[in-house]
Amino acid sequence: MSGGGGGSAPLDWNMAARAAGRIAPPGPHLRATEMQALTDDLRVQAAKAWAPAVEYSGLSGLLDGGGPGAPVHVVDRAGWARGNASAMSRLSSPLLGAGAPAGPAARSVATAEAAGMLALLSSRVLGQFDPYGARPGLYLIAPNMAATERVLDADPTDFRLWVCLHELTHAAQFRAAPWLVEHFIALIAGITSPARPADTDESTNPVIEGVAAVAHGAIMTTRFARALVSSVRGTAGGGLMEGMLSPHQRVKLAEVTAIMSLLEGHADVTMDAVGPDLIPTVADLRRGFEKRRDGLTGAARVIARLLGMEAKLEQYRSGAAFVSAVQAARGRDGIAAAWRGPQTLPTATEITDPAAWLERVPS
Repeated sequence: MSGGGGGSAPLDWNMAARAAGRIAPPGPHLRATEMQALTDDLRVQAAKAWAPAVEYSGLSGLLDGGGPGAPVHVVDRAGWARGNASAMSRLSSPLLGAGAPAGPAARSVATAEAAGMLALLSSRVLGQFDPYGARPGLYLIAPNMAATERVLDADPTDFRLWVCLHELTHAAQFRAAPWLVEHFIALIAGITSPARPADTDESTNPVIEGVAAVAHGAIMTTRFARALVSSVRGTAGGGLMEGMLSPHQRVKLAEVTAIMSLLEGHADVTMDAVGPDLIPTVADLRRGFEKRRDGLTGAARVIARLLGMEAKLEQYRSGAAFVSAVQAARGRDGIAAAWRGPQTLPTATEITDPAAWLERVPS
């Protein structure tokens, strides 16, 4: 899939990624030998993390079990921005909507804003499993790993394995549920589609519907350019969608929130479940990392902020509580039932009420 778009696309993600690579700070200086050693060890830890990620995630029964967890891409900050171009194009297309094409000036502004967003995130993301882009796989951002290890005064081997465990739990999730990518994108499209007649009580006159669609596209294009960076930085409390959602769209937003809560909470539970036998300093890593993190990582953070969902951080943390409750009731593998199909995912209500999900979904 293209990471950019044609001349009428609201922004050019490929151009944004190239610009982000030029303006992003390079990170801590490492000698060539140090960078090579870091790169080699990140690949070693990623290979080591797959088996425990599968085991402790409880998803082994849904996986084929063969081969590595995901292709591993060890990159610098510019490389992460380039690698995310196609993923962000695919994920943001529903957010931008259809309708009026962007003019050259609006497109340039939106592209510049996207470049700033990618440059900002490129200095914060440690690892990211990307199932959406043209080069899916596990992205490990070497300078950010090195910088964070120093800040946390963490054992490098333990820290690298711990991060890989989190991200490869995501790889296990998407491998266990190959339908999840398209389901997630369809939900995002449902959030940002123009309001349906049933939602608005408007006439089904095709002229009215056509005008509404064009207006929706124009609004999404202009507001996207203005709100992108403030949403990513967390300064826009309601995110890009504030005040624009119909009741139907709010239902879809709640479904997306529940899925992201499940994915992130499950990965957090898994990365901590390995215990000190595999990662001796795991408790110290969790304490130090909680002071640093603000909820989500990678593309999940971007989408969450654009949709205003990061303001509901407690809902994401409830994902870990949901997974823990299910595993306490049914054992580690009991959570696998959530990945059987869209109908077994926890609903927006169930993500904070695991007993209701346990009653609805058989083991």
